[in-house]
Amino acid sequence: MGKASRRKSVNSASNLISKATNTVRRLGWAENIEIRQRSSSTGKISGALAQLLEGEVPPGSDLEEYQACLDFIALAWNISLLDHASRKSAIDDLGQSINAEGDQVSSEVLHLIESLVQKKLALFPDDKRTVLSWSVQIKGNNVAVSAVAASPDNLPAN
Repeated sequence: MGKASRRKSVNSASNLISKATNTVRRLGWAENIEIRQRSSSTGKISGALAQLLEGEVPPGSDLEEYQACLDFIALAWNISLLDHASRKSAIDDLGQSINAEGDQVSSEVLHLIESLVQKKLALFPDDKRTVLSWSVQIKGNNVAVSAVAASPDNLPAN
């Protein structure tokens, strides 16, 4: 990418952030919401989710399989943000609410979520962002993850 293209890209991103901030303020949403580019200390949330997705879905799988796995990854990511006791309680509650055929399917799903929580904690122990939305696309031979997250200081208090 040439110097002019880089400058244009930076200006486009700055304009987009400015427009988003103005829209948030015009609509009267929370005054303390700050729209910004990711900090240099954390990577994009989509990159972290893609890293967790690696190896979880066999190569050649269809989009539905990737999306289902990413759904579990986002759920596990957000569960991992809870303290240990709350995490255990959330997984237990999830097990009770799963509408699946037979105990074996339910236990397999719970085991998958627990293993994804542990994988997230091992790879990203200090990342406390909450995943708000996510999607996956297959582009040629590549899998592309898109996601939006909020840092703890930008979430409403309970």
